[in-house]
Amino acid sequence: MEEESVLTRAQTLSVLESIGFGYDFYLKREERLNKVNIHDVHRLAEEYFKPENYFIHILS
Repeated sequence: MEEESVLTRAQTLSVLESIGFGYDFYLKREERLNKVNIHDVHRLAEEYFKPENYFIHILS
């Protein structure tokens, strides 16, 4: 839904331009997303979600 907003697209494109990626990078977004597989997701999850950093907080 965000991609339907002209303001959001303008902000996205301006940030990409300002950090040197350009419009072509934006156009190839879906191609990059389609290359992601379950192995990539699991690898990132293992890297960022470490069980030793978990804690439980119970509100009553």
